[in-house]
Amino acid sequence: MTYYYLISFSFVNSLAGSMGSKHGRKTMNANDVIEAIKEMEFPQFVEPLTKSLQHFRDLQQKKKENTANRKSEDMNKDKASASSPSTSTNRSPVTNKKKSPQTKQDATIDEVVNISSDSET
Repeated sequence: MTYYYLISFSFVNSLAGSMGSKHGRKTMNANDVIEAIKEMEFPQFVEPLTKSLQHFRDLQQKKKENTANRKSEDMNKDKASASSPSTSTNRSPVTNKKKSPQTKQDATIDEVVNISSDSET
């Protein structure tokens, strides 16, 4: 039985690929698959697949909107925190002590020389 599914799937795949080529594309899309199923005369699968495809697209759109909303909220929070003065009481005094770079890519040439000479001793 699995063999027949594989043959059917290969045929749908081939037919959908040719549908994409017919429309001037190198790749197939979901609409090509649905067209291929119609051409194979399996109308009982067209409506459920179309509904599933629309549901999937709606979910993707909601995810996209949620991501955009989160990004805009984060940007608004960043703007608000940058414009309002900090009220933190745990401020440490400012010192002129140089921080060592996190990586050698962050360091200047002088700092790299100092880091490498420190590690050799």
